[in-house]
Amino acid sequence: MLLFGQQIFGTVIDFKDGKPVEFVSIVITGKNIAAVSDKDGKFSLKISPDFHNDSIKFLRVGYHTYDVKVSEFIERDNYNVSLKKNVNDLEEVVVQIKRLRKRM
Repeated sequence: MLLFGQQIFGTVIDFKDGKPVEFVSIVITGKNIAAVSDKDGKFSLKISPDFHNDSIKFLRVGYHTYDVKVSEFIERDNYNVSLKKNVNDLEEVVVQIKRLRKRM
C-alpha cells in the first residue's frame, strides 16, 4: 500500500556497461516534483497516494527516455533503472556566430 509521503529510492545505470549514470532528470509527469541522480546514479523522490496513476520519466541527453508507472515503485524498497544510449544523438554541437554590420 502506498503511504502518504512515501520516499522511493533507486539507482540509474547504463544498460550496456552497468555503470552509474549521473545527472539523470527524474520527473513525475504532471506534478511539480523532480529529482536528479547523483554521481553514483542514486535518486530519491517523495510520492503520495494521488500519484498512483502517474508516470515517472527518466531523461538524460544521450540516452533514451524511460517511463515507468509510479505504482511499480509501491512494492519495492529500491528500483534500478537501466538507460540505453541513444546512438542517434549528436556527438558534437558547433555554434557559429556571424558578426553583422549595420549599414548607414
